[in-house]
Amino acid sequence: MYILTSTGWPDYNDGIAVVSINDGETLIPEWKTGSGFYGIGYDKERQEIYVANAKGFQGNGQVTVYSKSGAEVNTMEVGRGPSGFVFR
Repeated sequence: MYILTSTGWPDYNDGIAVVSINDGETLIPEWKTGSGFYGIGYDKERQEIYVANAKGFQGNGQVTVYSKSGAEVNTMEVGRGPSGFVFR
């Protein structure tokens, strides 16, 4: 399971933690770190993690796509306040 974390205002030190729901032993508290994370999604078919960054709501946001191993696959500019994903 991938969980979005944040310290909140005023610093907004954000991150993604990985927790295993199968073995109860796997915990990676800082799998990815950054600022402005606003949403997360998982494409089961492609086995990719999508992380939305609102960029402070000062314009368009950004989505970064990661492989399960954590390698960055793609980054794209999107509209303001990205937060959710739909995969078909």
